[in-house]
Amino acid sequence: MEIIVTLAYFFLVRMIFFDYKLLKFNLFWKFVVFGIYIGAAMTEIIALGQYTPYSKQLLVESRVLQIAPEYGGIVKKVQAKANVPLKKGDPLFLMDPAPKQAKVDEIKGQLAEAQFHLDNTQIVAPSDGYVVNLQLREGVFIRLKAPVMTFVDTTDYYLIAEVLQKATQWIDPGDQVEVALEMYPGKVFPAEVVDVIWASGKA
Repeated sequence: MEIIVTLAYFFLVRMIFFDYKLLKFNLFWKFVVFGIYIGAAMTEIIALGQYTPYSKQLLVESRVLQIAPEYGGIVKKVQAKANVPLKKGDPLFLMDPAPKQAKVDEIKGQLAEAQFHLDNTQIVAPSDGYVVNLQLREGVFIRLKAPVMTFVDTTDYYLIAEVLQKATQWIDPGDQVEVALEMYPGKVFPAEVVDVIWASGKA
């Protein structure tokens, strides 16, 4: 953008002073022409760099959860599909409930413990999101608390931007920011500063 503005400015100067010769390009006008350019450049470098910090680097972050059943057993049905959006409470996979149902029927004295396992044969999405790294197949046996898929939470997204240290004095949690991405030309997305994280420079 800076290159385009610079070329447009000097093209305008050429038209006024050399092509149409509306003004004489004397010492006074040389100071005016280059003074305006230098003033604009310094405004962008100093003023905008201090009071309107921006970043050309952006990372998208989301919570990633390892999904594991409450107990081991046979997987009866895999309902989730990799990279397909899910809503909170949508079924992910179903454990074979038969052994737990038999235990409920057999041990009446421990009904509450067995009923808990039965109720948890259906594993559901903990929030809106989607499954990646799906490692399940129907009929396989999985161990207690062993992760079998990764769930990406899409309830909230966090954007991580790198800014110069001198500009961080003007950034506080709660500040409103605007995000422009090359993959969405012409669109500006509103966001809010959650935290300012200090980090060391690149090696």
